[in-house]
Amino acid sequence: MEIHNPEITEDDIRPGKGLVDADLENADLSGADMRQMNLSESSLSKTTLENADMREANLTATDLSDSTMPNTLLSGAQFDGTNLSGAELTDADLSGVTGKAKSNFSGGDLSRANLAGAKLSGSDFSGANMIDSNLSGADLGNVDFSGADLSGSDLTNADLSDADFSDANLSNTSLSGANLNGADFPGADLRKAQFSSETTVQDSDFSFATLSESDLSEVDLSDADFSAASLNDANLSGADLTSADLSTADLSGANLFDANLYDADLSSATLTNADLSEVDLSSADLSAANLSGTDLSGATLSGTNLTAVSYDDDTKWQGASERPPF
Repeated sequence: MEIHNPEITEDDIRPGKGLVDADLENADLSGADMRQMNLSESSLSKTTLENADMREANLTATDLSDSTMPNTLLSGAQFDGTNLSGAELTDADLSGVTGKAKSNFSGGDLSRANLAGAKLSGSDFSGANMIDSNLSGADLGNVDFSGADLSGSDLTNADLSDADFSDANLSNTSLSGANLNGADFPGADLRKAQFSSETTVQDSDFSFATLSESDLSEVDLSDADFSAASLNDANLSGADLTSADLSTADLSGANLFDANLYDADLSSATLTNADLSEVDLSSADLSAANLSGTDLSGATLSGTNLTAVSYDDDTKWQGASERPPF
């Protein structure tokens, strides 16, 4: 243990000790037992806390910016207005941490970190490295994840309502049962992401997002904005896309079997080689859509706008209720 502040000794670093507004900058506290310590308003900027035990510590308004904290135990800690910007938290345990005020994790490294059940709504994770992290069951509503890398992470049953995922990497993530109501994903990478019928997606913005090979089957996506999104080879079978905006979206090779696209906007969308069999497209807008090789067999096209659609000899219309003139 190495402490540069002469007013603080190693004896002060012990479970339950109060060090409010203390200066511990640049200290080396690796492996220290700091359980239930009160470090509120203290400065631990650029401090080394590798393998430290800080479970249930009070870190209200604590400055941990640019600190080194791999494998640190932080479960149950209090995070209210805590600054962890630029901190290294690889493999750290933040499960069950709580915070009512916005904490700052921007630019930090939280790869493989455990945030299961954490309550950090309104916090800032912009630009953070969160590869393979565990956020299952976490309360992360209204969080800023813009530009963050969450690839391979587990967001099962997490509350992500009104979160900002613009330009974030969510490829290969699990979003099963997650609350995505009001979340924004413009420009986000959601390739091979896994949704489920329990995932809620109301008033969400996926415009210009990449969702190729993602699984959105049976998900309620009504009124969602997928304009200019890449959904090639995605699984949307049985999904409810009522009144969804899919204008100029790339749905080539996508599986939309038995999906509900009533009143959906698919104008200028690319649907080459997509499966739209048994789909309800009544009152939908397919004007200027590319239907080359598309399977529309058994589709309901009552009142569908098919103006200027393009199709070829491989387009299947068998059993469709309507079809453009050949």
